[in-house]
Formats: sequence, C-alpha cells, structure tokens
Amino acid sequence: MKRLTVSTPDGPVLPDERKAEAAVRLARLEDMVQALTEEQEAIHDQLAQLRTQGKDRTVRFRELMARKLTLVSLRTELERYGMW
Repeated sequence: MKRLTVSTPDGPVLPDERKAEAAVRLARLEDMVQALTEEQEAIHDQLAQLRTQGKDRTVRFRELMARKLTLVSLRTELERYGMW
C-alpha cells in the first residue's frame, strides 16, 4: 500500500497534493467498516434464528460462525489501530 502520510516527530502529516487521494481512501475505509458492521449484525441475527430452529450443528451455521470469527478478528485489528 502506498503511504499517503509522512511521519514527522510531531506526528503524521498529509501533504496537500495527496489530500484528494487520502479523502478517497478514507471514504473507502469508512464504507468497509460500515459494511462489516452491517454484516456482523446480519450474521448475529441468522445465527440466532438457526439456534432457535435447532440447526446449530448444520454446515450453514458453522459457515456463519467461521465468518463471524473472521469479522471479529478483523474488527479487533482495526480497533488496535484506532480505526473502528
């Protein structure tokens, strides 16, 4: 990934010529976080529904659980860097 900021002793600096590109990248990151949040909520609902139906040992349930764990891991990494 091409870095847009420049590290300085006072913290990161964004050169003027990179501001438009940085805004686009930030918007994409925000879109991704929103999509991941919505997916987490949908998976939570689907898992609850499958549990209610007694289908907590099905392939679909396990696939959803695996995706949920992947999303939790990704969110944890994003939180670690203050991006969630």
